[in-house]
Amino acid sequence: MKRLIPLGIAAAILIFLGYVMYSSMAPADVTCEVCLVFDGEEVCRMGAGPDAGAAARAAQESVCGGNEMGMILAERCRARPPARMTCSP
Repeated sequence: MKRLIPLGIAAAILIFLGYVMYSSMAPADVTCEVCLVFDGEEVCRMGAGPDAGAAARAAQESVCGGNEMGMILAERCRARPPARMTCSP
């Protein structure tokens, strides 16, 4: 009985990890390049998603998600409209 508990926990963890991997590999139908001008610097990044809105949000998160930014600057960056955005299916 004591051996079944660790095996059950291991099985549950493996099932959860499999689900996370499967759901994160959803096909990306659209890719977008978003360019933002923030603090005088233009930064462009690519994003992918099931539609143009999701792909653009992913690209903008990539632009604004720099490690050197603080939380306030990142929020200001996310609120800024893109200087340029191109999407392709």
